[in-house]
Amino acid sequence: MSDLTTETVATFLAADNNVVTDELDGRVGLYATGNTIHIEVAPRRAAASGPEGGEENAVRFEAHVFPVEPALPAATEPVHLDPATARELTYLSPGEDLDGWTVVKSEEHGHTRWNSHHTLIIRNDAGEHFAGHYRKGLTENQDTKPWEGERTARFDPVVSRARVAQVHNWVTPAKRTGPAPAAS
Repeated sequence: MSDLTTETVATFLAADNNVVTDELDGRVGLYATGNTIHIEVAPRRAAASGPEGGEENAVRFEAHVFPVEPALPAATEPVHLDPATARELTYLSPGEDLDGWTVVKSEEHGHTRWNSHHTLIIRNDAGEHFAGHYRKGLTENQDTKPWEGERTARFDPVVSRARVAQVHNWVTPAKRTGPAPAAS
């Protein structure tokens, strides 16, 4: 069972026949609570390095089920906008549009001493998304405007991908209900 990985369990669960293999040698138990599928693999046989079988050596996993948005159309080529149009898009809020382009998101992702660095996500009328990178001056002495001095503003095709993050929080366990343990 030392070869048991999240990928091995996922492959097993997705297989049509759910055949136990050398990597997954054990009893698989599944149950669900809410949107969480609990997976337990209990070894069936002893390992080469010693006994491994038994419930006490079970390996546990969780799979969390979330709705998935349908795939959006994806462009294959970048687009080049006039810098003045691209600059105007940076001043709009998400959902606002200009000349057939809708602002989806604008985010700052870093800065140097004098400039902030940004990414602007826009969508065309066909539903394709593009990302353009620009910088802005941080003080009145660095009055750099988005795409200033550039002949075109390049926006590369992008697609949205969901990302699941695992966060561990320390919480107080539920209070025990029932009689207090006997003193020894």
